[in-house]
Amino acid sequence: MIPAIHRAKAHYQLQKCEIPFEQDLFHYLRYGYVVSRPDLFIMGKTMWCDPTKEPKTVDDLVSCQEKGKANVWYFRMLVGNPRDAAKLLPFPLEWMCFSRHYKKEIRRYRLKEIMDKLT
Repeated sequence: MIPAIHRAKAHYQLQKCEIPFEQDLFHYLRYGYVVSRPDLFIMGKTMWCDPTKEPKTVDDLVSCQEKGKANVWYFRMLVGNPRDAAKLLPFPLEWMCFSRHYKKEIRRYRLKEIMDKLT
């Protein structure tokens, strides 16, 4: 089995991402959360978005490292089982956002609804 972190890096190369994998990894190690296991790789961080408006792109999210102010988990990369990832969140927030294939458009979901479906 190919380790999840190697699969994540290969995906960056395949998608020809503007930001190299190592640079993004360093950013998330410094400002976010990284989980790396043979079967799971996650890069995410806490963000804030206006709860009255549906965010359309990553630009609608504001970086927020203060636990009391953040309301969104933004996942830049998740390789592996989402159930395992959901169980590893350090603390719950109201929302979860992610983009697919490094597009600027994001999707926002209520974290509780996702957790209920996954568990």
